[in-house]
Amino acid sequence: MANDTISIVDAVAEERERLDSEFPQKGKGFTVKKTGLALPDEDRLTRPAYRRRILFYRLCEMLYFISQLLVYIAYWHTSQEKVNPMGPASGTLYLFFALMLIGLIKILDRLPSIERNSYTAFLTQFIAITLTSVIISVTEILLLQDTISMLFIFRKTAVQVLLIFIWVFIESKLIKGLFFPPKFILIYENIEAYQEMQHVLKKESRFWPEKLIHICDQHCDFALLHNEFEQEKAVMLVGISCELKKQLIHFFTLEDIHIFVHPSLKDVILSNYITTQIKEVTLFSCNNVRKGQVYEAIKRIGDLAISLVALCLLSPALLMIAVGIKLEDGGPVIYRQKRLTKGGREFTMYKFRTMVENAEEDGAQLSGKNDPRITKVGSVLRRFRLDECPQLVNIIKGDMSLVGPRPERAEFYKLYKESLPEFGLRLRVRAGLTGYAQIYGKYNTKPIIKLKMDLVYIANRSLLTDLNLLILTLKILFRKESTEGVEDIRGTAGDNEVCDQAEP
Repeated sequence: MANDTISIVDAVAEERERLDSEFPQKGKGFTVKKTGLALPDEDRLTRPAYRRRILFYRLCEMLYFISQLLVYIAYWHTSQEKVNPMGPASGTLYLFFALMLIGLIKILDRLPSIERNSYTAFLTQFIAITLTSVIISVTEILLLQDTISMLFIFRKTAVQVLLIFIWVFIESKLIKGLFFPPKFILIYENIEAYQEMQHVLKKESRFWPEKLIHICDQHCDFALLHNEFEQEKAVMLVGISCELKKQLIHFFTLEDIHIFVHPSLKDVILSNYITTQIKEVTLFSCNNVRKGQVYEAIKRIGDLAISLVALCLLSPALLMIAVGIKLEDGGPVIYRQKRLTKGGREFTMYKFRTMVENAEEDGAQLSGKNDPRITKVGSVLRRFRLDECPQLVNIIKGDMSLVGPRPERAEFYKLYKESLPEFGLRLRVRAGLTGYAQIYGKYNTKPIIKLKMDLVYIANRSLLTDLNLLILTLKILFRKESTEGVEDIRGTAGDNEVCDQAEP
């Protein structure tokens, strides 16, 4: 009889454990689900192992820089007869080459580790080597007052590119094991926000939560919540209402747990501040988008110089594009469209025509997926963003800049502002040919998400940021999904972002 009693008690206890795992307890306020997709512990680096691998990575990087320097020294030694290759003048050039190469790579290589790939790494190294070689060659000509053998330059460049291929291959192997995303738990309140984030995380299989916690009660038990975390864990907050988000951030900060926050639009606006100190009082100055006159002047000079050079270099290709558009249907080559720039000023933006004539005879509309109005030549131009080339003229005229928020049409601007009043904040700076939203977003990315990215750029813009975004623009030219049309034009214009719907 005793054995029967014990077996019944055990059965009841097991059933209670099962129910507790499937349904939230009273007063708990959250449910927990293990994803089963997190990496096992043995695949993650311990701190000593991480330090050793970091050291090995830095050593390989140093050897790469030394090899590039040795290639330049060998080139200088064999190509020059007027200057002693071991003299002080040569030593100064060697030091100049090394510092410039390292500096340019560090400036250009600003992608987060999770975003790194071989293509971007090669592009960064190649551009850094090219710019360094051009500047050094100009310095050599001015120093020696003599011409440089193109054969020697070609040999040097070929060896340097080979070294880049080798280094990118080694780096890609090291990066995969070194800069691995941390273990983290995803906490969400709004289910739609979680589903949208889940869709994004699935594209990066390495970045996946170990557990999912759904907050189903504003008054959840933080003590029980803390039991779900172990040492060296991180948390990602998605679709959390404003007040609860403050409590969670405060709680996890005190517990020394790393926090990733998917920000709402309000968070982005409030984060754009500069700190001001008045005696013992600390103040945050928010929404300060003004930059110094030196920055604005240098950026304008850079816009003019790069646009003029680009137009000269691209003129043969632009002529061929114009001929192709004309031969396909005999219509006009250039398409003119009214857009808005800084301060809401309207200007005429130029593009190569990619649609049939009178494509908008029924009124303004966004390009849809598999849009039948797009011509054959137009589909190629859109695929590689070549239809935007005539906007270099807009940049020279001062209507646009190379980097900035994309100019919006007045019709869509009014439509977006009805459901998104903050959309007007994009007009605080001059419109751009490329920008943060164009690199990290897509054509059919929701307006509120693009607005967030544009506001991040406006708050953090600098000459280095602009240069970095210009270089990363080369990457998206070969990314097909960046030019996808919208599925539902009305939904794209009117819907707010799901993670903001949790805001009170």
